[in-house]
Amino acid sequence: MDFGNNGLAKANLHVANGQKMLAGGDRESVGAGFTDSGFCKQEGNVDNSISVVIPVHNRLSEVKRAVRSVLSQTYAASEILIVENNSDDPAEIKSVIAEFESDKIVFYSLLCCENANVARNFGAEEASGRFIAFLDSDDEWDEDHLENCMRVIKVYNCDFVYGAARVYNGIESEIKCSRNIYEDEEPIDFLLGKNRGYAQTSSFLISKEIWDQNRWDESLKRHQDLDFFCRVVSNVPSACNKNSDYTIHWLKGEVRDFDFESVKRFYLNNRAAMGLFSEVRYLMIMIVSCLRAKRFKCVLFFICAALKLPDKCLSKLCYKKEFTTRVG
Repeated sequence: MDFGNNGLAKANLHVANGQKMLAGGDRESVGAGFTDSGFCKQEGNVDNSISVVIPVHNRLSEVKRAVRSVLSQTYAASEILIVENNSDDPAEIKSVIAEFESDKIVFYSLLCCENANVARNFGAEEASGRFIAFLDSDDEWDEDHLENCMRVIKVYNCDFVYGAARVYNGIESEIKCSRNIYEDEEPIDFLLGKNRGYAQTSSFLISKEIWDQNRWDESLKRHQDLDFFCRVVSNVPSACNKNSDYTIHWLKGEVRDFDFESVKRFYLNNRAAMGLFSEVRYLMIMIVSCLRAKRFKCVLFFICAALKLPDKCLSKLCYKKEFTTRVG
């Protein structure tokens, strides 16, 4: 997939806490002089350093919680790249991050950023670690998350780790178990099938080399983690961190964007690989989401899909691209 200049917005960059980008693209340290305890682990001459990438849009208190969880890791990250994108007050985000006074933290603010995938790719491009761990700004890791991920890397000799999760809805938590993908199992069936596993952005740890070959699709505003997972697992050795060692905060009733064009493209790209159960489940989830938002023309698309209309016909159905729906 061609992202055009890697799909990055380097020209649209604020000077930021931690480091700044000079006109020529060089990096200059302007850290606060504080060093966290703990060291990046190495085995012999093997570099096992981890860069953590956190895109953030608003979410002041949430991003503080996320950063605090990274700084508390038993396996220390070598750097934490905060990529602010389209926030109402970027300076306020920067000020909140500066309170940590850590030389590990690098803050960037993108003046032009279409979606979180642009921010993720930007952070990954700037990362210096051998591995990249992604964390959504409203999620948080248990202190042993990175240590567990690196143990999986060592045991399975893989390039990509995903895993189980704890989902908190504001009232109670639910454990989402996961597993290793079966031989010859389609990644989309792993996500949606009867004996499905689980894989969400904040569990992803990937070698930078492999990320560079499978970058986040910057045209997607919905199903970003599902698309990334399916492409990576199809191409590289991958394994599951079965510990539910991080928390996803999906508050009940919270409004979420629903980008129809992204959903339609994801479905058409993966339709041929879907087993019957996976396809029926996916279509039902989408129909319910559209009904909640009272987007009846979008419901019609998924009904036509269930009736097995050819992809060529479905791709021509185009409705309002983006709307919101509530988390159940």
